[in-house]
Amino acid sequence: MSKSKQTIGKAALKKSLVDQQIEESDNSWMTTYGDLITVLLTFFVMLQGLSIVNSDKFAELVNKNNFFLVPKKFEGAKFVGKGQVAIQQEDYNDLKYQKKAQERINTLSKLIIKDFRKVGLRHIVTAKPSRDRMSVKIDINSSVLFRSGKGHMTSSAEAIIDKLTNEFCKYKDIKIGIEGHTDSIPIKTVAYPSNWELSAIRATSVLRRMVDNCIDPSQITATGYGDRVPINTNGDKQSLARNRRIVIRLQY
Repeated sequence: MSKSKQTIGKAALKKSLVDQQIEESDNSWMTTYGDLITVLLTFFVMLQGLSIVNSDKFAELVNKNNFFLVPKKFEGAKFVGKGQVAIQQEDYNDLKYQKKAQERINTLSKLIIKDFRKVGLRHIVTAKPSRDRMSVKIDINSSVLFRSGKGHMTSSAEAIIDKLTNEFCKYKDIKIGIEGHTDSIPIKTVAYPSNWELSAIRATSVLRRMVDNCIDPSQITATGYGDRVPINTNGDKQSLARNRRIVIRLQY
């Protein structure tokens, strides 16, 4: 009897230990979950703390220890930090390109004027750098090239354009823009319904003559402006005559 009770007691104790182990095993995931939540909470608190760090003090600290250069102030196109000035590379490149282009245009303008003198065009056309000095602007009064109300050049005009073209052909890397301009007196004919058509045909006539000589078609364009871009807005004969013109722009 005593031995039987002892056996039962051992069995009960063993069952109790097994139940306890099962219970502990079932609850162990809660400990792991709690640890994970704690770590995540700590991480988010750290992120919040970093987001409110005083950026000026942080930059000062980094600069003091010479880890790397931190820009302290941004002024237009310049970064200023530790007594050093660095111009933004893109702006610097633009300025450098613009300066170089202006120098080339100034040189081209002088050469063109010199060439015009040699071939007797000095008193017929005017050439000078544009206001932004990014192109050479050449003005030719329409009366030199066209009869009144006509869009095709006279034979003497073709000779003038041929001389111009021969000079332009020396500069293979330039772009040529031909502009046709009229006065404000309306025109309405079958061939030219308005000043737009007249100015466009005149510009195209100059373009075609240049291309027939030696200008590459990819180098040149023609545009008709009608009376939209006058030199002088007065209505007197002299002002109207000045507004009737062909403009040639040379640029790189």
